[in-house]
Amino acid sequence: MSNTMWMLRAGEGARLMPYFIEHSVVAIGLSELGYLDNQLSKEALNEYVRSECSHLYERPAISIVSLLFRFLNNINIGDNILSYDAKSKIYYIGEVISEPFFDEDIIPQHPRLIKVKWMSQVEKKLLCKSTQNQLGAALTLFQVTGAAREEMLKFIGVR
Repeated sequence: MSNTMWMLRAGEGARLMPYFIEHSVVAIGLSELGYLDNQLSKEALNEYVRSECSHLYERPAISIVSLLFRFLNNINIGDNILSYDAKSKIYYIGEVISEPFFDEDIIPQHPRLIKVKWMSQVEKKLLCKSTQNQLGAALTLFQVTGAAREEMLKFIGVR
């Protein structure tokens, strides 16, 4: 297990969480971009996104490229990953067990996937306020660090 922990949102209203759990994956969308090689440099990915999504303004294009690059290149086997079900107010904690892959059949419109071994779940109310605040960031995908990471690791038996 690595020291790196990620938080990945399960879509608006956590609507993808049932898919994440049922299929033991996490996923991002942008299906209109088709398959993307995870060996693409950030510059090449940026050029491709801009050519395929010319309707995007500068800021959304930068956000999309950043999200895709982190998902395809920065999440590694052995990293921990979290996702949150807003309906049940439960965080799911898992371990990444595959490289990113592309499959349009598992979660429609969200074909970029990573296999996850779900290990634990924790109710939001059991977390300290500072951890809740860090995990509540509005970003789709971000690294969990510091005390928030340490608190979440306790729920999977890592001290």
